[in-house]
Amino acid sequence: MRRILAAALMVMGILVSAGSPAQAASGPWSVVSAGNEHTCAINTGRSLYCWGNNNGGAVGDGTSGNHRTSPKKIGTSGVWASVSAGGAHTCAISTGNSLYCWGFNNNGQIGDGTAGSPDNNRLSPKKIGTSGVWASVSAGAAHTCAITTGKSLYCWGLNGDGQVGDGSSGNQRPSPKKIGTSGVWASVSAGTIHTCAISTGKSLYCWGDNQTGEIGDGTSGFTAIQPSPKRIGTSGVWALAVGGDYHTCAITTGKSLYCWGFNGFGQVGDGTSGNQRPSPKKIGTSGAWAVGSAGGTNGNGHTCATTTGNSLYCWGYNQYGQIGDGTSGSPTNDRHTPKKVGTSGVWAGSSGGAAHTCAISTGQSLYCWGRNDLGQIGDGTSGNQRPSPKKIP
Repeated sequence: MRRILAAALMVMGILVSAGSPAQAASGPWSVVSAGNEHTCAINTGRSLYCWGNNNGGAVGDGTSGNHRTSPKKIGTSGVWASVSAGGAHTCAISTGNSLYCWGFNNNGQIGDGTAGSPDNNRLSPKKIGTSGVWASVSAGAAHTCAITTGKSLYCWGLNGDGQVGDGSSGNQRPSPKKIGTSGVWASVSAGTIHTCAISTGKSLYCWGDNQTGEIGDGTSGFTAIQPSPKRIGTSGVWALAVGGDYHTCAITTGKSLYCWGFNGFGQVGDGTSGNQRPSPKKIGTSGAWAVGSAGGTNGNGHTCATTTGNSLYCWGYNQYGQIGDGTSGSPTNDRHTPKKVGTSGVWAGSSGGAAHTCAISTGQSLYCWGRNDLGQIGDGTSGNQRPSPKKIP
């Protein structure tokens, strides 16, 4: 989630769920995506597992209204290439380039032409659009975007703030809607209520809600909605963008990191907090960053990024230990600049959820940390916090 909206709940004492026994080891792991209160990951054998909050069917195991505290295998073994966990829905692409979505569907975020919960929630993977044409997908809080193998971009779901990007706002799009010009899109990231994408020519575009400057065009405010793709910064220099709660980060082709948007808890990472950054702000050392992720809920955002040397850094809101440095509690333990997590040189990438984070090591081990009230960490427990990385089977 990006992805990633929910009201914060008070953490209670440790509670082990009797309805979700630990499964046998599922790793090694190749892909992980942390959603709002659930997590999904794909192992090196191309099997998909999900766990955490399952209200509305976000886990995808055919049930709803419970939670899974340990990884639960979803669908057929050996057929999954990528996955994106959103607010309370999930989407994944098969090795044959077919797209499937499932979970909460109140705003049409599944993309099968229906909307409304609970009647149209999907409790198991539902094929979306034409088979064999999808290359990547990103699930936001209540909208979804995906790119085809032909480099065309489609978005659908909630569009109250223009996050679908079709030039309108205040409506729903329950089916995939083509955005912008065909054949020019390389990657996309759906945030809470905004979206960013990078073209094949390395230009960055953002659209949707901009009340806290998350679009990055130097403006902000409740009337600053951007319902169509807006080019941000210099053309031809952007390699990766990630949309968080109310903030955004992007990495250039020269491996420099920039963040912008809401900075109430230091999630921008420039050493300050309690303000907004409506334009891209360079973070840390130039030329050192490889991949990033942005999470959060209700403006309580955090950010993580991995260096070219495979070290992991996180910063921002740390109420539940989502930074991963062994501390928790806000504002005392919020981090306003990048804070190294774990051992240097061993991290391949990370994914930030609402209040938890997961990362995969270069050795293909999976670790999660932060809030665990609904089992989103995946270690077989719930109702606790994990302020340091916890290895998941």
